[in-house]
Amino acid sequence: MRRAWSLLLAFICVGPAMAAAPMHPDIALLDDQGGLVIATGRPVSPLTTCGQCHDTDYIALYNCHAWAGFNEACKPGAAVSGRSWDTGPGLYGRLDLLDYSLPLGDGERFTRGVADWIKADGWRHVGGGPAALANDGTSLLELPLSDDLNAASYSLDPVTNQPVPWDWRESGIPELNCFICHLAEADNLARVAALTAGAFGWAATATLGRTAVVTYNGRGWDYNSAAFDSEGKVSAKVLGVTDPTAENCGLCHAPVYYGEAPLYVVPELHLRNLEATGEIFSPQRPSQSALNLAGKESLNEPWDVHAERLLDCVSCHYSTNNPAYYGAEDGGDIEHLRFDTRVLEIGEYLKQPSHVLAKGYSSTLHLGDQFDGTMRDCNDCHDLAHTHEWLPYKDRHFSVLMCQACHIPELHAPARQMTDWTVVDDAGRPRVSYRGIDGPVDDPAALITNYQPLLIMRETPDGRRQYGPFNVMASWYWVAGEPPVPVPLALLDQALRTDVGYQPDILEALDTDQNGTVDPAELRLDTPAKAVAVASRLAELGLEAPRIIGELQPYGINHGVVSDQALRDCAACHGPDSRLDRSFTLSADLPGGVVPRLVGDANVVMAGVVAPLGDNYVYRQQVLDEGHYVLGAHRWPWADGFGLLAVVLVILGVAGHTLLRWVAHRRNGRAQHE
Repeated sequence: MRRAWSLLLAFICVGPAMAAAPMHPDIALLDDQGGLVIATGRPVSPLTTCGQCHDTDYIALYNCHAWAGFNEACKPGAAVSGRSWDTGPGLYGRLDLLDYSLPLGDGERFTRGVADWIKADGWRHVGGGPAALANDGTSLLELPLSDDLNAASYSLDPVTNQPVPWDWRESGIPELNCFICHLAEADNLARVAALTAGAFGWAATATLGRTAVVTYNGRGWDYNSAAFDSEGKVSAKVLGVTDPTAENCGLCHAPVYYGEAPLYVVPELHLRNLEATGEIFSPQRPSQSALNLAGKESLNEPWDVHAERLLDCVSCHYSTNNPAYYGAEDGGDIEHLRFDTRVLEIGEYLKQPSHVLAKGYSSTLHLGDQFDGTMRDCNDCHDLAHTHEWLPYKDRHFSVLMCQACHIPELHAPARQMTDWTVVDDAGRPRVSYRGIDGPVDDPAALITNYQPLLIMRETPDGRRQYGPFNVMASWYWVAGEPPVPVPLALLDQALRTDVGYQPDILEALDTDQNGTVDPAELRLDTPAKAVAVASRLAELGLEAPRIIGELQPYGINHGVVSDQALRDCAACHGPDSRLDRSFTLSADLPGGVVPRLVGDANVVMAGVVAPLGDNYVYRQQVLDEGHYVLGAHRWPWADGFGLLAVVLVILGVAGHTLLRWVAHRRNGRAQHE
């Protein structure tokens, strides 16, 4: 009975939320000194505010989103990626080639400081962790405002985008921001604008921008006294306090849409999964969207069937100590128990909810890999033994294929195909191409042709090897020195341009039509002469042995699940044009002639080759070299020869036997007549 009540209360208070949390009391909004913000006018402190009831020190400590890999930092070159410059497994210390997010440095190998990292990467970070610590691990609260935190006297207004004086921005740090995930109307754009502008201490207050609690005055944020009661408290309903919903997760990860108006999205870095894979989480049908989709009228299943069935992100990525999801039925993590009655009381959980969320296996970031596999997979909800009756050899298929291999047969949004950081335009942007679209990605009239993901073998720490859907992005960039480090984009731009245009030798190399300008189509290092010209300029700037590196980064695809439109055509894998043995387009050229190689921490097996095909370079999958022979798709000469010999021998045996029977019959017939 006690457990039943615990689970019921957990579901009411912390389970999948359909509305604001109904039991939350009014909240006194406090600053970092414990004062009421309505009285002090200072930035609100989520840790101090929420710490009145919750153990926010515990929450900040057990929070992979906050640490972002900082707590798993290592010496350059010792990271799982194998790169000589990466200082960790994730956001904080790993080079991200979607946006060229460089790790922090020590002043010699890198030039980025803490503030640089916050301004560039704070938009995909919940605060706390490295954002609250200096490079030596000292809390920024204990340090004077450093030069890199006060480098500019002017910045851009986060709303009007006009220059405003620095003095409106009170010094501070972006502490762990509870409001991003726990407000129904979190203003993520205002938060990002505050971080980009350097208003770190005000980022949490800016997150309240869509509530009635604050108003932006053109220079900062004012508190609206009408929203506070006589004790300086704000109603939880006014704040919109809620359990984390898919929409909250979607602020950083992927488009999450439950509206009735036709959905329209464009890939952008603020929606990482959309940019990297084309994933969208919505119960709406693609046929009802405002996107120009090929075959749109036939796409009548939801963007993700789980969204239609009312599942939320926390249905799978739940808090690992949430009693509503604790695996007591199977003894949890204790092998000798069939059932474990020991679970947290709901009050204990609400006091110290772990913000280490259940996770699967990543091919990109490796934050908290010790928690890999804590998320329940498809088998934990679906009974595979009593489904898929049409599928022959079910056990064999389930052992080598992830469910997503058939249940995410294609993506109906474009995804990043190639990112070329060997050249950048005037705004510092790389050369980028997308798969799954015929035309510019920001053109509403461009036809989204959909794309079939590449089926790649994923390896898990427990030894499982299964094929699942991935997008593979090819990237190129400059490194220099020994051991090598990535070339900062500011130096690359300096190598390419002067204040009035391109460097003369760069213009001569890139201007292939000799019209005196570098057109967008010419801004690429598709010949050795172009690559040599840029390398020479980088060397003139003092960089040692500049050279180009190419990488293949696979991005696992787990959302966009369909049911009725799942793949059921056996010939799709067991025919001559097998999805398991196909070519996947990467780029129209190889910058500097460099063939990209698989990044070192992908946790996948890719035994194929990069080769030219038509006007493009492709990754040619070769699952035969990965140890899998697929009937109908592969042919081994010796196996074919043996099989043919066996057939011939069987035919000869049958014919011989028939002949002998016939001869015996003839002899017996003559003997009877005699």
